[in-house]
Amino acid sequence: ESTELAKARAEPRTSGRYVDLNGSWKFAWAPRAGEVPNDFEQPGFEDGTWGLMPVPGNWEVNGSGYPIYTNIIYCFQTDPPN
Repeated sequence: ESTELAKARAEPRTSGRYVDLNGSWKFAWAPRAGEVPNDFEQPGFEDGTWGLMPVPGNWEVNGSGYPIYTNIIYCFQTDPPN
């Protein structure tokens, strides 16, 4: 938007280009890529039967799909998600 805002380290929300994506999004989980509804990406697609997903979020911990985890012990310090 402007180099002045960047140099001043202005808060991103002060930009006219800022879009906050947090919130509730329409969501429908498909176990395989080939099982998604046809044309779901098209404007006007009927998503009235879809549920809501909190964003940011993770669909496995919000009731869709299968949780993925690891039982590997790392040989170095970890600090997810950093």
